[in-house]
Amino acid sequence: MRYMKDIINDDTLSFSTKWAAKSRNSYTQDQLDEVRIEAADYLQTLL
Repeated sequence: MRYMKDIINDDTLSFSTKWAAKSRNSYTQDQLDEVRIEAADYLQTLL
């Protein structure tokens, strides 16, 4: 989900170029947790 969020939020449409330049890049646990919290908050609004 974090990868998809980065693609959507890329205003300059340069995400693919930035990502291709990095080899084996991974997200930090804090970045992953941020997306998990956002998803949980969204799902909670649906209940």
